[in-house]
Amino acid sequence: MSQPLVSICIPTYNGEKYLRACLDSAVLQTFRDIEIVIVDDGSSDNTLTIINEYKQKDERIKVFINETNLGLVGNWNKCLELAKGKWIKYLFQDDLLESKCLETMLSCASDEKPFVVCKREFLFESNVTPEIKKYYTEKTLTLDQIKKSDQAVYIDHVEFAKLVVKYLSLNFIGEPTAVLFRRNLVEKSGVFNPGFAQICDLEYWMRIASEHGVLYIPHALAKFRVHASSVSFSNDVGKKFKSSFIDPILIAYNLLFDVHYDHFRIHTPVFQKTKLNNYLK
Repeated sequence: MSQPLVSICIPTYNGEKYLRACLDSAVLQTFRDIEIVIVDDGSSDNTLTIINEYKQKDERIKVFINETNLGLVGNWNKCLELAKGKWIKYLFQDDLLESKCLETMLSCASDEKPFVVCKREFLFESNVTPEIKKYYTEKTLTLDQIKKSDQAVYIDHVEFAKLVVKYLSLNFIGEPTAVLFRRNLVEKSGVFNPGFAQICDLEYWMRIASEHGVLYIPHALAKFRVHASSVSFSNDVGKKFKSSFIDPILIAYNLLFDVHYDHFRIHTPVFQKTKLNNYLK
């Protein structure tokens, strides 16, 4: 099999409940030049049994099993290490892609616009509390709210820098299932930072988009499932203090001093840098 154009990366861990629907949405993509990289982090349920059933039917599926549990972000990074495609498309085990997701996102992507994000829908399971549902439907900031458009819209790195300062620590980009990016960006931008409690994905998007901008497609091509046992839910409850107070400080520090944000600092006015510096006092 020749090198695929897209690697669909699926990090798994005890995901049997929703995994079949997830894998169906991957193998049924209208764009076919893909590899499906599944990296399991030591599941103890039927996750691997389900994966192997699909692997027998589709040669594009590649299965890797970590020797030790790497944890959530460690497994995301393992996917980056193993993926061979020109483009990376994450798909989490609870989530879904519309059949034309890859086809549509690739039609908008280019070497000049290597970071693409689509609108996502929220799938609420019955065990989700009204408070959590309200959080996602009313309090979650989305690019739809920031850039109202019925067509794909490009936010360049200068405009993105302003949005970062204005909405510091708010993940207006979205979860990894909604994102497509060039694999070679990893060489310069590095990998996900496990030091963040809740917004390690946002911080990575910031690293990329502060230099390359982001192309936003205002069509729901991905679905993010919300349920009581999901990691996002658990983090929101169990790590509220760190995600609300420590993560913003870490974000501000990285923006002001980390080498990956040199481009950001060049295009950010002094008064906005001063605003960021206030988080460190």
